[in-house]
Amino acid sequence: MPLYKLFPHSKETCTVAIWRITESEEELMAPLFAGDVLLVEARERFKAASRRLEWLSVRRLMHELGVSSPIAYLASGRPYLKDDARHISISHTRGYAAVAISELNPIGLDIEQRTDKVCRVRDKFLSREEKTFPLLAKKNVEAMLVVWTAKEAMFKLMDKQGIDFAEHLHVAPFELADEGCFKAYETFTDEQFSFECDYQIYPEFVLTLAQKLIL
Repeated sequence: MPLYKLFPHSKETCTVAIWRITESEEELMAPLFAGDVLLVEARERFKAASRRLEWLSVRRLMHELGVSSPIAYLASGRPYLKDDARHISISHTRGYAAVAISELNPIGLDIEQRTDKVCRVRDKFLSREEKTFPLLAKKNVEAMLVVWTAKEAMFKLMDKQGIDFAEHLHVAPFELADEGCFKAYETFTDEQFSFECDYQIYPEFVLTLAQKLIL
């Protein structure tokens, strides 16, 4: 289907777009000039049909956004635009793909399906202090997904190996709403960067965009 959601980030020259995956591989690639080549590449890369659809949906999404530069990857796996100075971040979850494009600063994006599975892995990403936050102490699924996606987005943005989500990534207390913004910080690097995390909660998923705070 066409773009599920397209919205500019409120504070920076950044656009976030979401694609709901309902098409076949061939339908996704039909409008693209190099669609046949991308189909071959996807089938060589991924055995699972679901992974191929996610990968191809990102390429279709970039096409719809008017981005012609191929997506390339650093050795760490972080994506970038091969022939374009803009920054990108990519994420996908069951049935959806999402892309963030920033004109100025690097960003991190994460989208996660709404599921209570996050409750079973809370010890892997919540610090001792965060477990005392009222909503997190009550194991509120939406609140935990907001924190999980925020830390995933921060992790992508930092692009460092060895980060422990519970030990090194920290969020400030926040009030839960359909959308909101809160501060976060990391204790992994000597710089100990601070972040601003913007989240949106949808019936099917939670999406969070992280950007470093420039002091």
